[in-house]
Amino acid sequence: MRVVHWLTAFAVTVCVTLAAPAMAQTYPNKPIRLIVPFGAGSASDILARILAEPLAQALGQPIVIENKPGNNTTLGTEMVV
Repeated sequence: MRVVHWLTAFAVTVCVTLAAPAMAQTYPNKPIRLIVPFGAGSASDILARILAEPLAQALGQPIVIENKPGNNTTLGTEMVV
């Protein structure tokens, strides 16, 4: 029975050791695109621009706001999907 415990402990140690480099990756590693499905100057656009600056500072990455108005917000929604 003790051999099973040692083998289990060894297997867990190996898995954690091999997974460590994957956890060290930085996210996000490129600028973040924030898509607003309304026109520039709309309330949604203004709110997105107000929230983008503190979010960019918290994440350490620039946030690019893209306005994709049209077709009753379908264009912006399809771009996200």
